Amino acid sequence: MDDAPYESLAGGLHWCLEHDLIEVCWRKPPGRDPQPWFAMTRSGLAVMEGETVERG
Repeated sequence: MDDAPYESLAGGLHWCLEHDLIEVCWRKPPGRDPQPWFAMTRSGLAVMEGETVERG
């Protein structure tokens, strides 16, 4: 995963989404509009533990 972008947060989040490291969940706090929430996927957690995950 040496091709990860480091120029911007948006670029990094997009790259993580493409590589199934994070997913966007939507939560609706009481009395508010739904808000995006980024959650780690199993692949993302594995990468955090130092494992190498092949893009599937």
